[in-house]
Amino acid sequence: MKVRQLAIFMENRAGRLAELTEVLAKGGLDIRGFSVADTAEYGIFRVLVDDVSKAKEMLKNEGFTVKETDVICVDVPDIPGGLHKTLKILADEGINVEYLYSGVGGFVVFDLSDTEKGIKVLQDNNIGILSHSDIVTRKIKN
Repeated sequence: MKVRQLAIFMENRAGRLAELTEVLAKGGLDIRGFSVADTAEYGIFRVLVDDVSKAKEMLKNEGFTVKETDVICVDVPDIPGGLHKTLKILADEGINVEYLYSGVGGFVVFDLSDTEKGIKVLQDNNIGILSHSDIVTRKIKN
């Protein structure tokens, strides 16, 4: 139930992020979740898209440095304390959350210190893990 994420490394300058998203837009790629981390000189744009291979190829062709990584997409309960419950389950099992961000339609993207164990622990506790297909077809709830 892992999902492939792209991490794009780029210099931190005005317009560079717009250049990156222009490549995705021209390719007809749908962004399903993203996160931006930066320092004074560079940034990392982590993104989930509907067609990972196409996005990776297009970005590399435009000179971007791109790396694929595995993350999990979790259907965190939409209730007060839902995120806390999920994080507590992982913490109680000694699984570190390296980073997280939200995706389109309310799921949360997790990078864990032990992905396989994290998937098992969350499933054992009835926390839904979403597939790539799930996140591509997920709609924003009204």
